[in-house]
Amino acid sequence: MSGTLYYYAKEFLDKNIDVDVFAETFITLRNIENRNSIPVVDRYNDIGGVVDSIFVACDAYSPNPDRDDWEIDAEQLKSEVKQLIESVAEPDYKSRPRM
Repeated sequence: MSGTLYYYAKEFLDKNIDVDVFAETFITLRNIENRNSIPVVDRYNDIGGVVDSIFVACDAYSPNPDRDDWEIDAEQLKSEVKQLIESVAEPDYKSRPRM
């Protein structure tokens, strides 16, 4: 799980990215990272856990008004992403040791 997905989620909140586009893109990017075994970038701020939780929220998102009880709407997705992003400190990639 990478900082890229963390920052994409922040952009979703800050720049009003379409909810359908965000959910689909986030799931696709996360699956690509998992398939390619891209490592967690910042273990200290629990970015990986936040990204995992955002993935679950995106998977539960449904634009259908007749959604199942476990599914969430656009406002619930935005609220969940906001809460998750605010739950961790922003990664400080400048202070990371170079490899």
